[in-house]
Amino acid sequence: MTIDHEAPVGATHGPCRVCGADEARVVLSGTDHREGVGGWFSVVACRACGLARVDPWPDDPMAWYPDAYQQHTAQTLTGRVVEAGVRRTATRPMAPALRALVTAALPDAAMGGQLAAGTRLLDVGAGNGTAVRALRAAGVDAHGVEPEERAVAAAQTGGAPTVVTGTLEDNPLADMRWDVIRMYQTLEHMPDPVDALTRARELLAPGGRLVIGVPNFGSLGRRLFGASWDGLELPRHLHHFTPASLGQTLARADLDVTSIRTVALFGLLPASIDARTAGGTRQRGWGRSVPLRAVLYPVELLAAALGMGDGLLAVAHART
Repeated sequence: MTIDHEAPVGATHGPCRVCGADEARVVLSGTDHREGVGGWFSVVACRACGLARVDPWPDDPMAWYPDAYQQHTAQTLTGRVVEAGVRRTATRPMAPALRALVTAALPDAAMGGQLAAGTRLLDVGAGNGTAVRALRAAGVDAHGVEPEERAVAAAQTGGAPTVVTGTLEDNPLADMRWDVIRMYQTLEHMPDPVDALTRARELLAPGGRLVIGVPNFGSLGRRLFGASWDGLELPRHLHHFTPASLGQTLARADLDVTSIRTVALFGLLPASIDARTAGGTRQRGWGRSVPLRAVLYPVELLAAALGMGDGLLAVAHART
C-alpha cells in the first residue's frame, strides 16, 4: 500500500538544505520498491522553495545501497546502448537541432554541446565508468570520481582506469580544472546539493560548464504513480527536484542557468507500472524487460516533449 497526500508538517523534519526554511509538507510516503531493502519513508517539500527531500533522513545513506546495486557494477544492455551513443555523439559535429533530438532520445549523451577532442571532463558519480569509457574512446580527456569502491573496481577493470574513488568533498582530483563537469543522476543522492554544486563550480576552468541530470519530481509520471514512481528510489534519493527547485538550487550555488528541460528516462514508465501493480512493494522485475521498455519509450518521449518528462537536464555556468 502507498500513500499520496498533502499533510502539513512542522519543524521536526529539519531545515531545508537549500533555503533553510523549517516548514514542509508531506507529499507522499512509501518504501524502497526498486531494491527492496525495506524501510518506510516520506518525501516532504519545503513550503518556501519547493525542494523535496526524504524523511526521516537516513543516518548512513550508503547503508541503503545493496551489494548488487545495478548502477554500481552491472554492465547491462541499456548501458551498452548508452555507451555506444555517447561514444558516437560526444565529439561529432552536428546541427544544434539534430543534437537536441539525439540528446532528447538519449539524455546520457547530453554534454551541453559538442565536445572538442581533448576536452577535460569530470564525471561526478561515475558509477561503473560507462560514460567515462565512452568519452575517452571519443577522444575526450574524461575522468570520474565515484564513492563506491565496488563501482570504481568495475570501472577500472572494464576499461575506464581514470575513474577513482572519491567525492566532491574528498576529491583526489581537486587540483585539476575542468571544461565540463557532468553530474548525471547523482545530485539527488547528495546530502547538500548547494554545497555539492558550489564545489563543482569551483573546479570549473574559465568558461567551463556543468551538465546536471536528475529525476523530475514534477513529472506527469510522478503525479500519476505517486509513491510507486520509479524515480523516487527511497531513501537513496535524498532530494527530489522540480524545474523550479532545481533552478533555485543552481542559483544559490552562484550558477547561471543556460537551460533546463525535461527528458525521458528509459524504462522508468514500465518500472513504475511494475511497482504499482505489485501494490507499491518491490518490483517483480518484468518492468526491466528491454522489449517492453522499447514499446513504452515513445510514451516517455512524448511526455518529455510536452514538458512533463521523468527527467530534468540542466546546463549551467559559473556566475560572472
